Amino acid sequence: AAGIELGASADIASNILSGMRMEVGELDHVVDSLAVTSTGSNTTVLELGEAFANVAPGAAAAGVAFNDTAAALGVLADNAIKGGRGGTALNAAIRTILKPSKEAGELTEQLGLKFFDSAGNMEPLVNIIAQLEEKGTDARQVLTIFGEEGGRAINALVGSGSKRLAELRGEIVASGGAAETMANKQLNTWQGSMKLMDSVTESLQITLGNKFLPVLKSIVDEGII
Repeated sequence: AAGIELGASADIASNILSGMRMEVGELDHVVDSLAVTSTGSNTTVLELGEAFANVAPGAAAAGVAFNDTAAALGVLADNAIKGGRGGTALNAAIRTILKPSKEAGELTEQLGLKFFDSAGNMEPLVNIIAQLEEKGTDARQVLTIFGEEGGRAINALVGSGSKRLAELRGEIVASGGAAETMANKQLNTWQGSMKLMDSVTESLQITLGNKFLPVLKSIVDEGII
């Protein structure tokens, strides 16, 4: 998908599955989500793989859902924070939410921000971004709360808006069959047609070889040539 072999997409999805501590049965959803995110934002499947490599363990430990993480990485990519940089920045933001500095904690309380629900679970990223919008937090306050690295990610997400984040998340949630659709579209391109022709040619060579090899072997064994 998205300009790389589907086999490579499957490898990337498998790594994400492990990093996000997801079940094997969710592999198809991850593959479809990568396809949707790469077409719905300014990134590629390969860059998403690099991003998840840096954020998946931290996101999983914090209880951040895969769909939320993928959407955030897509929006960050729209802001030119992509690949490994995007994953590192988002991971830093999550880390500061879990373990804020004294100054960050005081400012969060002062602004009336709630990053955890009554059960102690971290709020979804879209809710956190919406709160920051509602409270009118500025870039300096965001940097104080989330640190320099994490603040870069959060400022980008706030700049794009919680609506954009929610929309991309919705597309990811409803991404069933997206990878197959993308693969079919690629096969309709010139490059895809050439790959298909190569595959057919290879199959034909194998078929002809299996059919005529015994005949050729008999000719050679009998010394006719």
